[in-house]
Amino acid sequence: RAGSVEVEGQTKTVYDIAVSRGGTRWVVSRRYRDVVRLNTQLRQRLPKVRLPELAGAKSGASRLFQGREDLVEQRRAQIGKYLSELLCIAVTPHTPELAAFLNLDRSG
Repeated sequence: RAGSVEVEGQTKTVYDIAVSRGGTRWVVSRRYRDVVRLNTQLRQRLPKVRLPELAGAKSGASRLFQGREDLVEQRRAQIGKYLSELLCIAVTPHTPELAAFLNLDRSG
């Protein structure tokens, strides 16, 4: 699901990501730029691991997305696909970057 928040007087799109671990479920809200940052951090930490591509990660076109429901939905689908593929790679769920992104420390 996508929603919006006010950040420094501007409306920003956030994406709700459902997380489950050990029978506990929660939702984290992240901006697209947070996903791009995660992607960059993982590529730096795991340079020899073939990570999934994050479509549009270098475009910097966030202003074009504001208020465009079709593009917000496209990014929502891209984030879902990216995270699903990322979690299938054996080493990535154990990185501190992904743990922080998904708030895994809150799962007990």
